[in-house]
Amino acid sequence: MGSSISKQDDHTRPFWTGKDAAAPSAAANFNKLTPAEAERLAILAEEAGEVVQAVGKILRHGYGSYNPDAPDEGNNCTMLEREIADLYGAVNRMVGAGDIDAGNIERRREASLKRRLTGAGKTYTHHQGDLT
Repeated sequence: MGSSISKQDDHTRPFWTGKDAAAPSAAANFNKLTPAEAERLAILAEEAGEVVQAVGKILRHGYGSYNPDAPDEGNNCTMLEREIADLYGAVNRMVGAGDIDAGNIERRREASLKRRLTGAGKTYTHHQGDLT
């Protein structure tokens, strides 16, 4: 495999472009992501992790608890809301870039909710009652 790289579309362009850039091994670009795509996925993963962390704090300490070293940041509920908003922002960025389709997400969300309320998914919750 030589180091000369032809111009490719955004979804397959290698991340090592540049006049002096040497092509890395074939394994380094196995996923065919552009740097921008990889960055958006990294942001999404980071924000999802922060939501998980906020949920963990609520499970341990409750919604109303707060960090005593930073009480001005708000309680755990406020922190969860903030992290969910950041996650929505990461999703919206990916939709705007064309990485994912908002219509597919909405259809899946509606189907998931319907299944949880009326179908087999309802048997997997114990304390949710009737959410309709």
